[in-house]
Amino acid sequence: MFHEFVYIVACKSRVLSTSRGPARYASPSPCQSQPPVTPLPTQKSDLRQRLRRALAAIPADNWKEASDVASARLLNFISTANARAILFFMPTPTELDISYAARQCLDQGRTVCLPRADWDQSHITPCKVTTWGEDLIEVRHGIREPGPDAPSLDIALLDLIVVPGLAFDPRGGRLGKGGGFYDRFLASPGLRASKVGIALDAQVIDSVPMGEHDVPLDAVVTPTRVLLARAGP
Repeated sequence: MFHEFVYIVACKSRVLSTSRGPARYASPSPCQSQPPVTPLPTQKSDLRQRLRRALAAIPADNWKEASDVASARLLNFISTANARAILFFMPTPTELDISYAARQCLDQGRTVCLPRADWDQSHITPCKVTTWGEDLIEVRHGIREPGPDAPSLDIALLDLIVVPGLAFDPRGGRLGKGGGFYDRFLASPGLRASKVGIALDAQVIDSVPMGEHDVPLDAVVTPTRVLLARAGP
């Protein structure tokens, strides 16, 4: 379903491939000078651009099909973890729609929160909601969030955070959209919640470029599997 997407985001510069045969890996000559290392911000920026183009090209029907399956799998993960307070996010058109899981959590009596952004400080605050998708205000980039009167929740009370992203890897690496909101939030002192990404299978790549301040996740949920983060290269 997502073959073109996989091809766009997974190709590496050291892989030589053609449409008529399998990939071949170039072996540099001992006399060959090594190329300069691309700075981390440039690596992230380049990958974000490729991912945004690829995600935007996926048909709406494909997003809905993948969302239905992934959301059910996410709900099962939440139930297994016995999470009582969960921070979700309101999806954009190029993110998996997790509404089913959020509504079921509300019906089950769990505390459901959405992030409210401080755009000047690149900071988010978990705010409790009692209905899904209602009483929200639209802010920048078409994102909807709880209004100023919505009650906040102490981050120490969160059990699980559903984290959006453009790409993830098997070690818990995550590439966000570049605003730094979740990077700061996930590094907050006192935060004890499990950190779980949700994405298409094709968004799980071999390695996400990570800096020393990037916080790895504990797991990634996709339409076909739950990938628990592993240590090591």
